[in-house]
Amino acid sequence: RHYRTAMEIGGVATGAHLNLALLLAATNRLDEAEKVLREAIAAMAQPGAQQLRLQLARLLLGSGKPEEAKTVLETVLQLDPDNADAKAGLEAIAKANNPTE
Repeated sequence: RHYRTAMEIGGVATGAHLNLALLLAATNRLDEAEKVLREAIAAMAQPGAQQLRLQLARLLLGSGKPEEAKTVLETVLQLDPDNADAKAGLEAIAKANNPTE
């Protein structure tokens, strides 16, 4: 409840969104966590939402949605081509899809 209040008061509060999403994910409320992250990303300026995008990708991977995670990670790399976390995430997805390599 307090995270939601902070988000309402502060408008786009990346930390509050991220913390709420982590809390929701930890309590296995994955759909709600995904919604919080997507709403925050949509409300922010594109470059400022990178941390939220990375967390969304992790959540999607954990929810068994690797193709959606891949799309999010590709967006991160379009905005920040040197982002090591996004590169590592895409490599992990590629390995999971091709376990013999």
